[in-house]
This record gives sequence, structure tokens and C-alpha cells, in this order.
Amino acid sequence: MSSFRFGRLLEIKEKLREHKQGELERAITAAETLARGIRATEEEITDRYNGMATRCITEEEFSLLIGHLAYLDEKKAAMGLEKNRMDNKTNALRRELLALTMEMKMFEKLKSKAQQTAKIASARKERKMMDDLALRTESE
Repeated sequence: MSSFRFGRLLEIKEKLREHKQGELERAITAAETLARGIRATEEEITDRYNGMATRCITEEEFSLLIGHLAYLDEKKAAMGLEKNRMDNKTNALRRELLALTMEMKMFEKLKSKAQQTAKIASARKERKMMDDLALRTESE
């Protein structure tokens, strides 16, 4: 009976661990995508600055470029915040996975101890029955 319960608990914990592993993979992928976006934005900012430095531009072009650079800086900052949030989520998921793994190992140990205890109890019960049977046959 307890073996079934431990088995069921382990099964549930394994499904939960698989779910968390999938979440972790999605979070890592999202963080990598954001990191690529940040690098692309940084490259675009660098290209815009280099373009401003290498050629003569009018006041109107300069104003447009400054506005576009401000937009790119805000976009980069927003992606940086989102990446930090994803990194925090990734770290939290890793901690949860570690805790689940430790919990599953504990349940496995408890299951084996329960099985061992049940086996010992069964052997004692069988030995007692044999002793009782032997006493009956001696007294007859």
C-alpha cells in the first residue's frame, strides 16, 4: 500500500519536474533571444553614431538621428529589464528543480525503507506462524 503511495508521489513529482524543466528551457530561450536583441540594438546604436561622425549632416537629420538614438536607448533599456526578469525567473526555476530533485531522492529512499520494513515485518509474521505451527505439532 505505502509502496503505491510513494510510487504515485514520485510519478507526480516527476511530472512536475518535467513541467518545470520545460519552463526553464523556454525561459532560457527567451533570455537568449533578448540578449541577441540587445546586441543588435547596441550594434545599430554604434552604426548610427559612426554614421553621424563620418559625414556632414543637416540639423534636421541630426535631430532625427538623436530622436532615433533616444528610441534605441529606451528599447535597449526595456530589453535589459526584461532580460533581468527572465534571468531571475531562470534562477528561480533552477532552484525549484534542485529542490524537486532532492525531494524525489528523499521519496525514493523512504520508499525503499518502507519496502524493507514491510519485508522484515512479513518475514517476522511468517516466522511467527511457523513457530506457532511447530508448537502445535509438538503438543499433538
